[in-house]
Amino acid sequence: MRRVSSLCLVPHPQLAHKWRQSAVLAYSSLLPFSIKELVAQLLKEEGQPYRDSELLEQIALWEAVGEAGDSLVYYGPMADFPGFIEELHRLYFRYESGQISFEHLTAEAQQDLELLYKLYLQKLRGYHVLNQAQQIEQAIRFWPKSRLNQETDHVKLYYLGELTRLERRLIDAVCTGKQVEHAAFSPQDAVIKAVVANAPGTEVERVVEAIVDLLNKGVEPHAIAVVSPDLESYLPIITPMFTQYGLPWLPPMPKLGDTPIGKAAGTLLRLMHSGWAKDDLEQLTAPGWGLPFRLSQTEHKALRIAPPTLLSPEQWQNYLGEHPGWQRVFAVLQPLYAEKRAHPVRLYIDRLQQIFAEFPLVKWPALDHYHWSVLAKSYHGLQQILSDLSLCRQPVGPDAFEQIFNSAIDSYSLPQPRSFLQQVYVGPPAQAVGMGYHTLFLIGVTEASFPKPAQRDWLSKQLLPSGDYELYRQLLRSAAHIQLSYAEQDQTDRINIASQVFPPEFTRITGYRQYIRHGKPIAIGDGVLEDSALMADIAARLKRRQLSVTRLNLYASCPFRFLCSEIYGLEAEDVLVDDITPQTEGALVHEALRLYWQQRRRVPIDQILAEQYQAAGQKLTKRVMSMVLNFVRKDQALVETSGYYPEHLEQSFEGIAVPTRSGTIRLRGVIDRIDVDHDGNYVIYDYKTGANPSIRQIMQAENLQLQVYLLAASSFLPGMPHGIAFYSVKDGRRTGLWLETAHQKLGITKSSGILPQGEWGQLANSFRQVLQDYLEQILSGHFPIAPVDDIVCTYCPYKAICRKE
Repeated sequence: MRRVSSLCLVPHPQLAHKWRQSAVLAYSSLLPFSIKELVAQLLKEEGQPYRDSELLEQIALWEAVGEAGDSLVYYGPMADFPGFIEELHRLYFRYESGQISFEHLTAEAQQDLELLYKLYLQKLRGYHVLNQAQQIEQAIRFWPKSRLNQETDHVKLYYLGELTRLERRLIDAVCTGKQVEHAAFSPQDAVIKAVVANAPGTEVERVVEAIVDLLNKGVEPHAIAVVSPDLESYLPIITPMFTQYGLPWLPPMPKLGDTPIGKAAGTLLRLMHSGWAKDDLEQLTAPGWGLPFRLSQTEHKALRIAPPTLLSPEQWQNYLGEHPGWQRVFAVLQPLYAEKRAHPVRLYIDRLQQIFAEFPLVKWPALDHYHWSVLAKSYHGLQQILSDLSLCRQPVGPDAFEQIFNSAIDSYSLPQPRSFLQQVYVGPPAQAVGMGYHTLFLIGVTEASFPKPAQRDWLSKQLLPSGDYELYRQLLRSAAHIQLSYAEQDQTDRINIASQVFPPEFTRITGYRQYIRHGKPIAIGDGVLEDSALMADIAARLKRRQLSVTRLNLYASCPFRFLCSEIYGLEAEDVLVDDITPQTEGALVHEALRLYWQQRRRVPIDQILAEQYQAAGQKLTKRVMSMVLNFVRKDQALVETSGYYPEHLEQSFEGIAVPTRSGTIRLRGVIDRIDVDHDGNYVIYDYKTGANPSIRQIMQAENLQLQVYLLAASSFLPGMPHGIAFYSVKDGRRTGLWLETAHQKLGITKSSGILPQGEWGQLANSFRQVLQDYLEQILSGHFPIAPVDDIVCTYCPYKAICRKE
């Protein structure tokens, strides 16, 4: 029998694939596997018939929770929360893998989990599914009899990531009786360079310039990688910049839920059981992002100017039915409606399939081969998900099916297309381990993003350690050169703190401002500009880069201050103070609240706050601790009673287009928090550690944050806004505007700021007009000394210039 010289275990399939290719070319008998690949190979050799489907595992849990029903005492109130099934799925994997136990939980919690686990296993057997833990157990049992075991003399172990106890049992079984070698990816750490940028755009631009320089020196594209622990925030910057410089790279494939096909399917499900909201029709027919109905510009405009109060199919048909394109839309959507009661899952699937049958893949427009690949893989992924869902035996209501479906498409990652071209890798840090790059750029290395602290499991309440420190140590052995970088301010001008792994010595870089020399000197004067060349420069600058909400709000508070800061770039003198500044205090409190809700209250807020202040080198006072604890206590009560749960935290956005006479200006920013109810309706909150702006200031556009946030949220959220408000951490007060039919559920008792449906529906158009007016004033050179109140002047760094009495 042939003996394999070495069985090699590596951390991820991409590395195993790379080494297998090298072994073939070198006529080597090396067999590299990731743990998942090794398990699949053993079960394949055994001839074990099973399904491997994470979706069917979650369906089994859905059915188990439904069957348990009122028997759930402790977890019953949580069962309907979005994300509960996903959390339960992760919990049972940790339990089966030996990471956690249930012994420390209350008797009621243990009883619920044991009941659900018993039902869950029954459902899995019915679907012929082996979950991940069961697959590993089966592989351990079969290993002694496997051909791979008999052919292997030598086992070479590399870093394998954070292993569970079950995975360690598999490794122990594989190594028994073998010669074992613990290997490193490289004998020495990479040469490290550290860069601190003033903004993310500057940070990415410097990385791009460095890649161009490497390529010009002969470094192959596949020997270069750009990774980030916060890749989702950086991709909107990376994509246009890599395209502009013509770098050879392939963007990471999106989740199915973020593709046109996924968005169209999700919108169809909403239309299936709820009113036909205008936003949903816009999403469903949007060119490139909805179903390819190919409406004319006139037909799109007819929807755009339609009142948002129309909700029923009949109302829309009466309003738009005269247009041929809309007649076709209504004919396609006619069989969609389903009553709000439990139906067999097959009913929902058949109706979706009936509509998608009208739009075969060849009818979907694609800009290039990459977009065609996304469409093809997302179409296949949708069919695969619907096929798995069709096995579900338990009738469910439309809301429940929508939640199951959205969870499935949001977790389904499209497979990366194979390419024979050499390309720069862009992706998460874990996939770069061991790849042997010439240069690895690790960007966005802030204290908040990397390394992540240990997290407390939401359901079991146990602390789960973080493996990021070991991951970083392995990255140092995965490239010859590594450049770490971060931006001192994020896209909303909030301060970032360097990661704990960031070197003390670094290079600081800033962006370059472009100035035009004018024929006459520029005088600040009264702030009203008349120089046409200067105003043309302002327009070009604003169209070239996206204007942040913070900077636009600066104009609303005082146009002259905006002129000094943003147009002339006058820098305020730094004042050294012993105490923490309000800006730093606000940033630390914001980050603590984000982490608290992101970790689903698993870690106490006082612990998170203390860690944030310690990492920033600031003293946490009793005043701040008491303020935050009181706020969180009130906030938790609000979430539990209102039914709106914090789903989107520090949600960044960009590309909010506002047309002007000089061209389109695009806005960007970050929304502190968006709470969503079971129907997808939402409330937008902006935290304030100081005083809230008043309703008068909101309505008179003296503060523009909520106006922009409302427009931004409507661009990526399907539901209806029920409120926009400033949320004071100081006293828990919420100041804002509320939909009349939802204000009582949200605990709003005062009549101020409560708007009837008709006025509420016109808010977005009204706000967009306000923003357009402000931008027209900026572009026309209108920067008068006109602060909205005296408070603005109190802390203004330009008082000596304007000399306002």
